[in-house]
Amino acid sequence: MTHLHKIFYGAAIQGAEKRSDRAHINSTIIESIKSFGFQVISEHTTGLDFDDTANKLEESIGPLPPVGRDRTVFIRNKMIEFVESDINAAVFEVSTPSLGTGIEIAHAYLRARMGLAAIPVIALYQNGFWPNKLSAMIKGITEEEVAHFHLIEYNTSDDISRLLKPVLCELDEAFPFDKETNKDSASGRVTARKCQYCGHHEIGIEKSNGKYVALRPGMNVQVNFDLK
Repeated sequence: MTHLHKIFYGAAIQGAEKRSDRAHINSTIIESIKSFGFQVISEHTTGLDFDDTANKLEESIGPLPPVGRDRTVFIRNKMIEFVESDINAAVFEVSTPSLGTGIEIAHAYLRARMGLAAIPVIALYQNGFWPNKLSAMIKGITEEEVAHFHLIEYNTSDDISRLLKPVLCELDEAFPFDKETNKDSASGRVTARKCQYCGHHEIGIEKSNGKYVALRPGMNVQVNFDLK
């Protein structure tokens, strides 16, 4: 059964010499995310060529306009809509420099400044892949600046699932999932704490086992008053 957690995945498409060169890496990452029980909202980065990519885009965003500026604008707007939607995390493969991926990353980690819920933003980089190494604009993001940003460096595709799982699966603690009712479920004492992602104070529930569940926009809640 798939969790309610929705993940946006982005990676270079235009920057690669051939789209098929990195499609297998993108596929490995996406399949890893799905194996953890999460939903990837678009798998267009696994396209092997122009037509395959277009077909995969249509699966996630609907019919595309004819090739030309209208299609370019449509796709760009849809990707930004995805990054700013009710996703629970955003994952990017950044080994190949990409203007588009960089813009998506910025929209993802600046969500809180736009009044949206902050989310974990995860960047994966394959050591030694790019001759000029990873851009300072990614590697230079610090925990002090963006507490919810995670950089994962890997050597081969075999490393991806092992390194990605503990970071993504932290979502299960923030968003506990009840597989029987297909809903998020938690009960406990209402409290507040400093958000681990963007630093503001947030209201949540402290469960009997000590775990904390943040209340997020869009959650349906039932309150039972016990003032004893």
